Amino acid sequence: MTKIEINLYSQKEPRPNRTFDLMKKYFPYAVLGFCALLLINLILCVAGGVSVFSLKKTKKQWSLISDQAEAMGKIKNEINILRTEKKQYSDLFNSGTDLSRLLAELYRSLPENIWLEEVRFRNSSLVLKGYALRWKEDPLTSVALFIDKFKKQEYFFSRFTQVSSRKSRRTEYKGQAVTEFEIECRN
Repeated sequence: MTKIEINLYSQKEPRPNRTFDLMKKYFPYAVLGFCALLLINLILCVAGGVSVFSLKKTKKQWSLISDQAEAMGKIKNEINILRTEKKQYSDLFNSGTDLSRLLAELYRSLPENIWLEEVRFRNSSLVLKGYALRWKEDPLTSVALFIDKFKKQEYFFSRFTQVSSRKSRRTEYKGQAVTEFEIECRN
């Protein structure tokens, strides 16, 4: 015997909505995820506010010590300058040059109308900067005689073989017409 089913209702039964079923099934998870995102956002906002407060506090502290930091920077620069000067002096003393003897010969060679402004000894070269005043003879002649006389000094001649005038120019020094010169001595 076969069963026959007869539908007396002319309308069809509505099919169940799959989308609505899925929404009902996953709605609690979506609400939980939304709450988790909201909580993470809140935590990040609080952390950002704390870091801004911390940054403002750090800037305030830095403004208080920035003068000290600047002074320390100047001290570091001065230390570096002193280190280079120390190296130059140690090079000078380690070079085997008898500086006092060299300066004594320089003094003996110096005419009365010439004075030195700077004596610099670096890398086994000697640089003399100074001024020559017109007195009894032309300043350039005085400089040339000074170089010749200095070359004839015994110790100087043993240390330096090349002597050259790097520059000379006429200028004024305290209202007097003078010749500024620079001499370089190398071995």
